[in-house]
Amino acid sequence: MTLQSDLPAASWRWRIGAWAVAAVMAAAVCHSMLRIPLQPTDSLIPILAAQATPSVASAITGSISSPGYLRPFRIGQIKLLYDAAPGRHHFAVFKGFHIVLLLTAFGLFVAAIGVRGTADFLAATFALTVFTGIHTFVRTVWEAYPVNHFLEIGVFCLATLVLAQSRGGWLPGVVACLLLTIGALVLESGLLVWVVAVAAWLTGLRGLSRRALVAMTLLVAAYFVVRFGVLDTGAPGMAEGSCGFGTERL
Repeated sequence: MTLQSDLPAASWRWRIGAWAVAAVMAAAVCHSMLRIPLQPTDSLIPILAAQATPSVASAITGSISSPGYLRPFRIGQIKLLYDAAPGRHHFAVFKGFHIVLLLTAFGLFVAAIGVRGTADFLAATFALTVFTGIHTFVRTVWEAYPVNHFLEIGVFCLATLVLAQSRGGWLPGVVACLLLTIGALVLESGLLVWVVAVAAWLTGLRGLSRRALVAMTLLVAAYFVVRFGVLDTGAPGMAEGSCGFGTERL
């Protein structure tokens, strides 16, 4: 990824323009986010569970033995934000963290594009429009859980892509391993961080070293060994969510 000091003045103008477009789109989405209430079933139950838990550490350790899932950092994050809320302003804290994730996603998206000229700016504007307009993004952003972990995993994946575009070194590899570890223990989709790192390597990006990829691969293997071999949490049953059957949904 080109250093900012290496960019000519013309490239700077187009890059600032891309950031301005992203800021406008992000502001519009954040405004909509503030108007969405917390869902009673999907939000209130985890919040009440966090309220009944004495500490963040106990929330993490207590959820390790949950059947079907290995998501200790999910309830741990909810407990952390619940305790950080001053007074009774839990809505503001949870929504504020949601908006921070959203702004980070936009920032990382623009950073990953790397605008340098007119064509890059036009492509970035189109990409940002698709980024905010496709059905998948809308559903991901508007999930009003106490902590939007789906968006959080998206941020981790974007951050991994930016690290893969960097000049390399030991620090990007360490950060990528941390993102993979945290993401996998928040949701199962956190394993996509490894997929992004491998895909970036296969396409010629060398910001993450070979050693970093080996370490991340070992972390993925350790995840499966611990989850299915040591803890024996298994997989969630069919009753955990809806599924498609022909033209119907069960």
